[in-house]
Amino acid sequence: MVINLRKYDAEIDVGYEIYQIIRDFDNPIQIFREAFQNSIDEEATEVCCRVSIQKRLGKEDLLIDVWDNGLGLRKENILCFFGLAKSTKVTSNKMPTGKIGYKGHGTKTYFNSERIEIFSKRDKNEAGWGVILEDPVKQIEDNNIYRYSELIDEKDCSVKLPSEYKTGFLLESRILTILRHSMQGLC
Repeated sequence: MVINLRKYDAEIDVGYEIYQIIRDFDNPIQIFREAFQNSIDEEATEVCCRVSIQKRLGKEDLLIDVWDNGLGLRKENILCFFGLAKSTKVTSNKMPTGKIGYKGHGTKTYFNSERIEIFSKRDKNEAGWGVILEDPVKQIEDNNIYRYSELIDEKDCSVKLPSEYKTGFLLESRILTILRHSMQGLC
């Protein structure tokens, strides 16, 4: 008996998979672990963070800012930052390069946010750039995928590195909260 085998591509519900990974990172404190690991991987010698609560009518937002003086993110690697299972920290045959992060899941810790804004400056002689992602979980819920902005010129970015940092990376994450007790243990 001859069995003919056909090739099938594995199907993945991308929105569902991304949502499950996002939900795996449900504690805002995990943002710091991911940010620090990425800073170390990009040779930062300083990593700073600021946590604050901003009150809005009937709501409170937890704001988390993390910035470093590392090498920053290359523009061409923005797909890895926002993509799923994409990493600059693996070789062409999918082997880790020895850096801390390499699975392409970690940046999804930021996706439990209402708004994510990043800023990167890779070369001290060139302007930096930024990108904004608005409400990724809501986007996935509505469209089964999320979209982020095009690259934003430094002059138009609302967040930037401190002037003494010639290169580096900054992340601002706005996490919408309703009840203050949901932030216990963080602030």
